[in-house]
Amino acid sequence: MRKYFHIWASLFLILISYSSYQALLGSKGYMERLELEKKLAQLNFEVERLEFEQSHLIEKKKSNIRDSNFLNRETDGNFSEKSSQVLKFRDLELSNDSEETDTREFWLRLWESRTKEEKIPPLDVLRVFHISFSFFLCIGVFLKLKP
Repeated sequence: MRKYFHIWASLFLILISYSSYQALLGSKGYMERLELEKKLAQLNFEVERLEFEQSHLIEKKKSNIRDSNFLNRETDGNFSEKSSQVLKFRDLELSNDSEETDTREFWLRLWESRTKEEKIPPLDVLRVFHISFSFFLCIGVFLKLKP
């Protein structure tokens, strides 16, 4: 039994390395799930941003329809009268541009605050490191315990 102890110890380390690889770095492992959660959070954020922009555009469209209806009523009334009046409307384009940049800045700041986390190296780098570390550990144990 003592004669084959170095082989058993190496096999045990290989088993531990393989199980830790599968639990942490495998296709259903912890790190893969973290990566998928980040992607899901990013997609949810994009959906939320697009819904907000869509509601904003719908409101803008409704206000444009109301304005065009008001203008049509006013022009019909003005043409029927002998004396027509010049209608002046304030320029909404400038306020909309600043509002759009404000909302974009708001969403960018919100996204930056949500994604402030510790930096994790890419999953492939972690896999290579784990495999090489396990390989050299098993060889070291095998050579150290070899009679």
